[in-house]
Amino acid sequence: MLEEEKEAGIDLMHEGFLEYLDDINIVEMLRTDPARVSSELDLLLRECLVYALNDKEIFSTYPDDVLPGIFCFCCGMLREFASLSEKAISEDEETWIGYMHPSTQVLNILTSIRIHGYLRQLGSHDDPSVTPILAHWPELYLAMKTLHKSSKSRDSQLESFHPRLIAGQIGDILVAFLSNDNIRPYFTDDTDLRKFAWRLWLENGISTTEDKEILCGSIARAVMLLSTKEGDPKSRTSCAMMFTVCMSVCDEFGGKNAVAEIALMSAYRTMMSNDEMLVRQLLPQQIGVLASLADCDVIPENRIARRIYEMDGIPKLIEATLNILSRAQDADFRSVLDFIGEATVTLIETLATENYIQLEVAIRSGLFRIFVAVQTSVNGPLEFTRKTCFRLIETISLFFPYYSVIQALAEQFRELTEEDEARMLGEGGDGTIEFAWKGLKRSVISSYILTRMFESCAQPFPKICNNCTKLEAGHNFFQCPGCARIPYCSAECQATDLKAGRHSELCQKIIDGKSQADKNIPFLYFAVNKCVQFTCKDLGQSTLPAKDPILIWNATRTREQVSVSIRPKDIADSELHDRRLRNYESYRVIDGQQIKAAKMNGIITTYIHIQAMYREGRENCVVRYLRFDLDYGRVETAFGPPMHELHVLRAIKKDISIKYPEADLEKSWILRNRDGERIHLFDEVDAYFRDKFGKYS
Repeated sequence: MLEEEKEAGIDLMHEGFLEYLDDINIVEMLRTDPARVSSELDLLLRECLVYALNDKEIFSTYPDDVLPGIFCFCCGMLREFASLSEKAISEDEETWIGYMHPSTQVLNILTSIRIHGYLRQLGSHDDPSVTPILAHWPELYLAMKTLHKSSKSRDSQLESFHPRLIAGQIGDILVAFLSNDNIRPYFTDDTDLRKFAWRLWLENGISTTEDKEILCGSIARAVMLLSTKEGDPKSRTSCAMMFTVCMSVCDEFGGKNAVAEIALMSAYRTMMSNDEMLVRQLLPQQIGVLASLADCDVIPENRIARRIYEMDGIPKLIEATLNILSRAQDADFRSVLDFIGEATVTLIETLATENYIQLEVAIRSGLFRIFVAVQTSVNGPLEFTRKTCFRLIETISLFFPYYSVIQALAEQFRELTEEDEARMLGEGGDGTIEFAWKGLKRSVISSYILTRMFESCAQPFPKICNNCTKLEAGHNFFQCPGCARIPYCSAECQATDLKAGRHSELCQKIIDGKSQADKNIPFLYFAVNKCVQFTCKDLGQSTLPAKDPILIWNATRTREQVSVSIRPKDIADSELHDRRLRNYESYRVIDGQQIKAAKMNGIITTYIHIQAMYREGRENCVVRYLRFDLDYGRVETAFGPPMHELHVLRAIKKDISIKYPEADLEKSWILRNRDGERIHLFDEVDAYFRDKFGKYS
C-alpha cells in the first residue's frame, strides 16, 4: 500500500510537477522564505513536493543552503498532517492511512542523511542558521507528540500502519538534535521532552539495535543523551543500563508514578490491540519492563507497584491477558502467545501475590477466567503458560487464613459454568493444572465450611484489635474512623496497622463493600484456636512447659500442611530467629511482647499463647501472638466442641446424594434440582448451616 502511494506520487511528478516547481522557482522560495511555499501552494501541491524530496535523486539536486528552508517547510507540513491524522482516527483505515502516510514521508525527509548531517553540524547560538531551527522546534515537537499519540490510539482499534516505525523516526530526529553538542544544552532541562522520550522508550521497546523499524534503538540513544547530559552514548545503551538510568532520573520527568503509568498503559494498549505484528514484536519487551518495575524493591515504599495497584493494574492485566489468550486458536501464532501468556501470568502472579489484599482483587477481577482460557486447547496446549498457571493456583492455597480471600474464591467458583469446570478437569494437557485445581477445590470447600462454623459460634465473638489481636477489655476499643469497621485497642496500633498492616490499602475497599477484611482477624483467631484445640484436645497442664508455653501454629506452606507444636517461649523465639536466617521469607512479628504472666485474685496465671505463622505475601509471613482459650466456649460452634470440617462435608455430601442422586461432585459443583434450577455446592453448604442452626451472617 505504501509503495503504491509513493509510486503514484512519483508518477505525478513525471507528469509535469517537476517542471512546475522549476517555473515557480521553488528552490529560491525555500532558500529565502519557506513560509511562502505554504501560502502559495495548496495542500496537494505541497504533498507532491514532499514526495519529490523523498526521492534521493531529486533531493540531491538541492544545494546545501536550501536545507534550512526544507527543514522549516517540513516542520510545518508535519504539524499539518499530524493534525489531520489525529482528526481522522475514527475514520476507516484507508482514509486514516491517507493522512498518516504523508506524515511518514515528512519524517523520512527529516531523518534523511542530509538533514541529519545538517543538524549535527550546526554551530553555537551565534550561528545564524541555528535561530530558525530553534524557532521551529516547538512546532516540530508538537507535531511529533500528536503523530505518536494518534498512531498509538489508532493501533488499539484495528490493524494499521505500524506505529513503531513512527516512534523510531521520531527517535532519529531527537538523536539528530541531541547529538549536536551546541544544540543539546537547549533541551536537557526540558522536563516535558524528557518525559516524552522515556514514554517513547517504554512504549516502543527496550532494545538498542539500530533497526528502527523493529527495535527502535535510536530512542534508547535519545533518552540517554537527555539523561546523561553527555555525548553520544552508543556504548552505554544496554537494556540494564537504560533501566538503571530510568530509575535514577525518573523524578525529573514525573517520578516513579509516571514510569509506572507509562509502562502499564503501554503494555495494556498493546495487549488489547488487534495488530498481530505489534503484539509479536513489542509486547514481550513491554511486559519485561513492567515486570522489572513491579518487582522493583529499590525504594521502601515500593511506590511503583503501589501506583500500578492504584490504576487498577491487576484487573487491566487480567482483561488484556484474556484478550491475548482468545487468539490461541491460531496455530501459527500459538508459540508466540504461549511465551507472552507465560510472561503476563507471571507478572499477574508477582503483583497479585504481593499480599492478600491484591490477591483478593485479582480473584474478584476474573483470575479464574485465565485458567479456563488456558485449558481451552484446540491446536495443542500452551505449555509454558499452563505451568505458570499451575504455580499460581498452588500459591493461592497459601492465603486460606484470610476470610476475605475465601469468600472471593467462593464467589468466583459460583460463577463457573459446567463447561468451565469440565475444561479445568479435562485431559487435554499434561495434568499439571488439573492436579493443582483439584487441590484448590479441596482447600476451598474445607475453608468455606470453616467460615460457616465461625459464623455459627455459640458465643458472640468479641472485638479483636486488628493489629495486636488483643481481645476487647472494657471500653477502650474504637473503630477506624475511615471505614468504621476495623477495631483497634489504641492509637498506636491503628497507626501501625495503617502502614505495616496494610489497612490503608483496604479502608476504601471496605467502604465500597468490596472486601470482608473486617472478619480476617476474628476468623484467624477462631480458626487457629479451633485447630489447636482439635489437635491438642487432651491437653492438660502437665503436658505444658513450666513457663510461658507457646503453641506454634505454622501455616506458611499450605493449609493442608498446618502443624501444631508446643514450646517454651525462649525456645519458640529462638526457633523463629533460626527460621528467619535459614529461609528467604521475611517474618513480620506482631505483639511479641504480649506474652506475660498475670495476677488474678492473688494467683499468678500463666497465659498460653499461639505463635500463629501464616502467609502475608509471596515472600513474607506474619507471626501473630494469639491468646489460647482454655475455655472452649470462645470458639465453640453450634456443633459443640471443635469438629473437623471434613466431618461436616461428609454430612453435606450425604444429603446431596439423596437430593441430587445424579450429581457427581468430583466433576462439577453445579447441581440441578428436578425443575432444572442451577444450584451450587456452596448453596447446599449454606442451607445445611441455616437449616441445622438457623444462622450465619
